[in-house]
Amino acid sequence: MPETPKMLAKSASNQKKALATKVSEATQSRVVVTHGTDSLIDTATHLATHLRHRGIASKTVVFTGAHTPEKFR
Repeated sequence: MPETPKMLAKSASNQKKALATKVSEATQSRVVVTHGTDSLIDTATHLATHLRHRGIASKTVVFTGAHTPEKFR
């Protein structure tokens, strides 16, 4: 089973950059991102642009909305 990195960032900008880096560097071709619903579309758009600019078209990224972060359960 592949590792499941968990990320929490204090600012949305840092979070988007960190996520883009993690997804770009991941050895897996499929990635699932659990994300808060307020800014999910912004983050997905940022990630799609980042992957396109890096020429990474082979990754499948699925975003799923979460109301309560897993860490707080």
